[in-house]
Amino acid sequence: MKMAAGRERDQSDLVALFEILGITTPEEAVAIARRLYGPESVVLSDPDESYVWLAEDVLAELRRRRAGD
Repeated sequence: MKMAAGRERDQSDLVALFEILGITTPEEAVAIARRLYGPESVVLSDPDESYVWLAEDVLAELRRRRAGD
């Protein structure tokens, strides 16, 4: 749901989820979301590219946080 919503307030949760799940590429994140919701999901109604962009932002934030540790 966090990927589908794409809200700014969900960014921290997505960063934590990506880290816990070991997600390393945007495509991996989208594939997981599609697998969970199905290819014809109403929840994930945008094209994959929009979710890839979101996942890229999440991964960039995860890298920033790791660099700050």
